[in-house]
Amino acid sequence: MPPLPIITDVHRVALTWATPGAANAVNVMHFRAPTLTAAQVLTAIDANVTAAMWGMTGSVAHVTTLHGTPLDGTSATAVLAVSGAKWTGLGSSGDYSVAATVVQSLRSAFRGRSARGRIYHPFPAEIDMSNGVFTGSLSGAQTAWNTFRSAMVTAGAEMVIASYKTASFHSIVSTVIETILGTQRRRQTRLRP
Repeated sequence: MPPLPIITDVHRVALTWATPGAANAVNVMHFRAPTLTAAQVLTAIDANVTAAMWGMTGSVAHVTTLHGTPLDGTSATAVLAVSGAKWTGLGSSGDYSVAATVVQSLRSAFRGRSARGRIYHPFPAEIDMSNGVFTGSLSGAQTAWNTFRSAMVTAGAEMVIASYKTASFHSIVSTVIETILGTQRRRQTRLRP
């Protein structure tokens, strides 16, 4: 794995998801926090997350840890164990998909691949899918993400889009939760003889 880029004042935060079936997923988000340590960024995230943000993830999945790495090239990664209802999927229960995801597009004021991002919400329940479309309830999820982004700005940690290719970041101007399911290829289960 290549080294992380140096992007001044930006923290890389990885959310580790787990399920009872031992499937794992990791979401990566970035926050610009010039006056906060990695531990303070993680604490702010934990304080501002709500259950409504995970309406597209099956209720059998939950976030177990947050790993915050300042992209300054020298600082150590901070780790925060999390639990509770606000870190648990709010979607339906039962069987879930390992590879299918609900995609949340992150948009900046600029064009091009380096100026947009996405979050792959893992483990949607199979009952919440039909013909490649997420049919479960997204009621409140978009509002919850907008509220979270605003609260993080107030906490001193603006959620941003980071480009590792250009070692730069862009402010997010809008997010859109898509109903067409996507695939995060690295999450595809591989069966070996």
